[in-house]
Amino acid sequence: MSRIVLNGSTILTEQHQGAAPTVSTSVGVIPVEATLAIGDYVELHGYQASGGNLDTLAGQSVTFLRVRLTSST
Repeated sequence: MSRIVLNGSTILTEQHQGAAPTVSTSVGVIPVEATLAIGDYVELHGYQASGGNLDTLAGQSVTFLRVRLTSST
């Protein structure tokens, strides 16, 4: 499961993805637009609940959060 969270508590978007036991699984999130105030921040969370330890990234550096800054002025 992955989600984008505003200020540590407000979930802006969330995506659940079942994993296959023998191959790697990618989980994206649904794009979201949010108006931020001064001091606001966003986080990208990733969770797995298989009951066992799993490797993340599988040796690849592919975790990212893309943000686009727009101005109303």
